[in-house]
Amino acid sequence: DGTKIAYALEGQIWTMNADGTEKKQITNSSTFKAGPSWSPDGKQMVFILLKNPGSQNDPQPEIGIMNSDGTNERILTAEDRTNVRVESDSRTTFLETAYDANAPAWSPVDNKIAFWSGVENQYGQVWVINSDGTGSKQLTEDPNHRNSDDPSWSPDGKKILFSTGRSGRNELWVMDADGSNEKKIHDIDAVPFPGRASWQPVQESGSQ
Repeated sequence: DGTKIAYALEGQIWTMNADGTEKKQITNSSTFKAGPSWSPDGKQMVFILLKNPGSQNDPQPEIGIMNSDGTNERILTAEDRTNVRVESDSRTTFLETAYDANAPAWSPVDNKIAFWSGVENQYGQVWVINSDGTGSKQLTEDPNHRNSDDPSWSPDGKKILFSTGRSGRNELWVMDADGSNEKKIHDIDAVPFPGRASWQPVQESGSQ
């Protein structure tokens, strides 16, 4: 209902009222957590979970999921994934096991969560997964082994913005939610990456 904000502090997830009052820590587990993203109904959150937070080279990030009060915390991206590329003759080429996951963004309209998956600090692509852990699907690919990251949904859940280095420089692209109709929309001279873009929400009629 827009009255609460979720945020990370010292490796745990907290909430507070939108006016900054009633700060409350809702997770207390031993894993390092950051980057919470609400479900459309406000009943759940996804977040970045680091299994090896003391390492800069191998932090082992996964996507966690829990109820919005911090209960039933679990790893959403528990199953193995593989970054692949599809050749013009429909052959599939293996790139590497995508054992890391990061940058979760929950669709504003349904149970789908977009995220990055690959090898942290090396390479990865944008994926989507259902909130029950099923339906994991790779959306982007790059034959030159370059990174795509930081997905962000359109308000109607039909498109996804993402950052990519596929052209040899960092750019902002958009695609349909199923990974089709990819299109570059902006060159961005940002190092190492421009980060997640934010799509303006739709204003209801009569709202301020």
